[in-house]
Amino acid sequence: MPELTVRALASGLAVGGLLCVANLYMGLKTGIWDSGHVTASILAFALASGRLTRSENNVAQAAATAAGGVPAAAGLLGAIPALELIGRAVPGWGIALWGLTMAVIGILFGATLRKRLLEQEKLPFPTGVATAEVIEALQKGTSDRTRPLMWGGVVGAVVGWFRDGKPAVIPAVLSVPGLSTYGIGVSLSPLLWGVGMVVGLRIALSVLLGSVLGWAVLAPWLVSGPLHVAANRGAIWNWLSWPGTALLVGAALVALLQQAGAFAGALRDLRSASFRLQGVLLGLGAALVTVALGKIVFDLHPLHTALALAVSVLGASVCARAAGLTDLSPLGPVGQATQALYGGLAPGQPAVNIAAGSVVAGDACHGPILLWSLGAGARHGTSPRSQITAAIAGSVLGSLVCAPAYVLLVRAYSLGSARLPAPTGIQWKAMGEVVAQGLSALPPGALSAVAAAAAVGIALAALGRVRWLPSAMAMGIGVLVPVDYAMAFVLGALLVKVFPALREKGAVAGAGLIAGDSLVGIAVALLMSFALL
Repeated sequence: MPELTVRALASGLAVGGLLCVANLYMGLKTGIWDSGHVTASILAFALASGRLTRSENNVAQAAATAAGGVPAAAGLLGAIPALELIGRAVPGWGIALWGLTMAVIGILFGATLRKRLLEQEKLPFPTGVATAEVIEALQKGTSDRTRPLMWGGVVGAVVGWFRDGKPAVIPAVLSVPGLSTYGIGVSLSPLLWGVGMVVGLRIALSVLLGSVLGWAVLAPWLVSGPLHVAANRGAIWNWLSWPGTALLVGAALVALLQQAGAFAGALRDLRSASFRLQGVLLGLGAALVTVALGKIVFDLHPLHTALALAVSVLGASVCARAAGLTDLSPLGPVGQATQALYGGLAPGQPAVNIAAGSVVAGDACHGPILLWSLGAGARHGTSPRSQITAAIAGSVLGSLVCAPAYVLLVRAYSLGSARLPAPTGIQWKAMGEVVAQGLSALPPGALSAVAAAAAVGIALAALGRVRWLPSAMAMGIGVLVPVDYAMAFVLGALLVKVFPALREKGAVAGAGLIAGDSLVGIAVALLMSFALL
């Protein structure tokens, strides 16, 4: 059966470019991104006019998802915005090379652990199972998921253009009069509605709860109370970033403790890992490039980078095992644990711990992505070599796409604005400053809020199996984004609940909304950069 064909690679790379842009834009707006395995399988099959075999479709989704993961691997959703928010600009060429290097190292980790996790222990990797089933359904002609994806894309693009382009006849937000400073209203962004359709009602309501507590309860008190915070979004956002980050970090600590067994398993995985000479040489080359880029791009001492690479071996193994068992990859907690470690090694230097955390989180990103793809491919007898080759090709494309796209978005909308709040970047920035400077980094009155938020995050994460409790991680993101964002999440999730036609296809239609709005957002940013809009 044909596998690594021109049409498989071409369709996969085309979809990968789309996923890369969508994840970048969605991550900078909401702090959420998606590996996109199911979406990639459907779109690649549609682009090839339904002519892909099962193995070709697996190759296509491996290339696409690798490209889509590069923004996360490059740190564009967390570490890079955090560095820019503390005044450390990172050049576009450095972002591209850094993302490619992190992706290649992650792919090598995934390839090394394949035999142990997929063949010997047969971990479920649920996303891989779902992807394999969708590919099988496409082959049998029993899936009509392409239609809602396409229509979602059309609606997202049309609404996005008439909101941001010309004529701009659709408002970005329906604000409550007199409360726009606090972001009280409903965003009309198709991307945000699409995110709500994808993540579901529980997560959407959790985001709304955090946002209401932060922006509708705390923010007015900050302005009119004894702290006298300036009545503008920037000042309020800076203060709220501390309890929001504390909530996320509290939940992350519990996640790390819950993955304690994964650490022991990761050590066993490394002892029994399969290594090939080509992989070893490629890994050594990527490690040397990482050390050089760490110095040139981030001014990171070579010893600091080397230590981060050593830590990333364990971090990537933990993330791969966690993804196999739970379908969740704890990239954020692993990166922030590294930040805490480097806070002691480089006191007073937040840029150092942010950059070091980016090494570990970046290296850990593509291992689970590849293993999800390989899990799907194994069910159809697809060669791992073909999928690994496709993943490396996708990473090259992703690195070429994400760097200029990021520069365009930041130039057009600016980090920290209502259009580009970069909640995960705020989280990394706050963590970097705290571990580097201690409590002196906190603004007046924030210490008690930080302690309370951390306690809430720990408690909610520890009780995470109780269905009716909110998600601690989603609440933390909610504190970092205004209410109009969270309301769009909830309304999108409610559409899926209310309309029977969307109950099985809501996530696919939501992915279309995200893709359409993201492409228009990049197009508008490009036109604005050339003064054409």
